[in-house]
Amino acid sequence: MRKHIQRPSPALVVACLALFVALGGVGYAAATINGKDIKNKTIAGKKLKNKTVTGGKVKANTLTGAQIDESKLGQVPSATNATNASKALTADKALTADKAIAADSATNATNSANSAQLQGLSLRQISLWVLFTTGGDVVRSSGDVSVENLATGRYKATFPIDVSNCIYNLNGGTSAPASDGTNFSNAIGMVGGDATNPNAVQLEFVSDAGANIDEPGYLSVQC
Repeated sequence: MRKHIQRPSPALVVACLALFVALGGVGYAAATINGKDIKNKTIAGKKLKNKTVTGGKVKANTLTGAQIDESKLGQVPSATNATNASKALTADKALTADKAIAADSATNATNSANSAQLQGLSLRQISLWVLFTTGGDVVRSSGDVSVENLATGRYKATFPIDVSNCIYNLNGGTSAPASDGTNFSNAIGMVGGDATNPNAVQLEFVSDAGANIDEPGYLSVQC
């Protein structure tokens, strides 16, 4: 008895042929298609499976900031240090500014204290002076200066500010012009601070014989 072999149906033949072509095409593509055959920017990121393209598959130095979303990158340690350094620099500037303000405040405080001590006088008026008569009357002065005749040859000059730590210069004689020299004095003038009033000084004139004598005089004070 002869065995009957059934012929494959046309549908099976077509299916097998399609499978052969498909398998052969994939193999051909895998064997013959490389990066040079793919047009630039034709494969979108969504066509690639996540985490399938590793760093080793990317050519070195080909990715730039234009292709990378920097907001998704973590902060490197040096960047943290740079941020801290920037903050430290800002803090240092703030400290410097604070010191500058403090220095300015100290200066203003000093100026304010000096102004209070000078009682509104300008720096030019720190040089104080007075020209007075034998009886203690003020002829001229730098302003707001009084002279009192305490006793023979002894006077007290009072100024508008504290002159206890200033330099004094006393000369006897008048300011009136005289061709015969009568406006000059041979008396010795002495000056010193007042024990009860820091704004005042004590004056004394002594003759060649050592006796106190009344004399007109000129007193200057440099503070």
